[in-house]
Amino acid sequence: MNPLFSVIVPLYNKQAYIVETIKSIINQSCQDFELIVVDDCSTDDSLSLVKSLQIPNIQIISHKTNKGLSATRNTGSRQAKGRLITMIDADDSWRYDFLSSISEMVVDFPKASIFGTGFNEIYSNGKKIWAKPKLPLYKENARFIVNDFFENSLGMPLYCMSSVAYKRNVIEEVGGFNEDIMYSEDIDFYIRINLNYKSAYYHAPLSNVRVGGPEQMTVVKLTHQYLPDLDKYESENSKNTSLSKYLNFKRYMYAMRYRQSGEHNHFCRLRKSTRKQMLTFRQIILLYIPKPIYDLMRFVKKQMLILGIRITSFD
Repeated sequence: MNPLFSVIVPLYNKQAYIVETIKSIINQSCQDFELIVVDDCSTDDSLSLVKSLQIPNIQIISHKTNKGLSATRNTGSRQAKGRLITMIDADDSWRYDFLSSISEMVVDFPKASIFGTGFNEIYSNGKKIWAKPKLPLYKENARFIVNDFFENSLGMPLYCMSSVAYKRNVIEEVGGFNEDIMYSEDIDFYIRINLNYKSAYYHAPLSNVRVGGPEQMTVVKLTHQYLPDLDKYESENSKNTSLSKYLNFKRYMYAMRYRQSGEHNHFCRLRKSTRKQMLTFRQIILLYIPKPIYDLMRFVKKQMLILGIRITSFD
């Protein structure tokens, strides 16, 4: 008999965290799952650490060449036998009741095909902050059907890749992850699934997600051809106003990443294509203030994160 869940762990050079991640899975209150670890040619001791845990019935798949995160997730999905597929990055962890909470939503919301929860962001200084989306109509611990994923994911997203599960047919029918996209492949995937399927949501942080520390706030050089084609989704869904707002917000976010990494030409291109009428006043200010003032504001934001205070351009 097939399990309720297939838990997929894409693994690449996470020796500092992978044991904690695996333990958070095997210690779940719901034990109706199979565990699939897909190693994408790790060069550290990550894979050896997984094997040393000697977990019964674990499936370990090793790529012969490094293929990237999207391909690693797709490899795991193709091997999955569970009715539901969930993925957790190899440096993240779950609260003990993550899987059981998802299974309860499956029963409570039979029309939903996507089941997400909130998540904490864990910074390198140890600070844990709930990445709390703006849901003024719902109290903490509420469970509900999401009427508009795109509207509700402006600012902080409803869920992340380590805090969501899908009915297996969802991944099959949308074609999995786009392996050509090397940055924000999750955004491309979220757009495709949420255009076609309903989401249920548990408004509580059941997943812990590691992000760059406040002193770090990692700046990665972006190559624009590896980003999702936001214009394509907008042209195909021109009457979906909430999607347009969501895509415009992502353009703004990519523009700010280009600004942070010093890629001025790409920053100016995206700033020009961003619709100012869909942005908040604070976002417009951040797009146009001189770089030295912007850098000072980023420094202040880092210091606030050290204190456990998270602010966004929507606050």
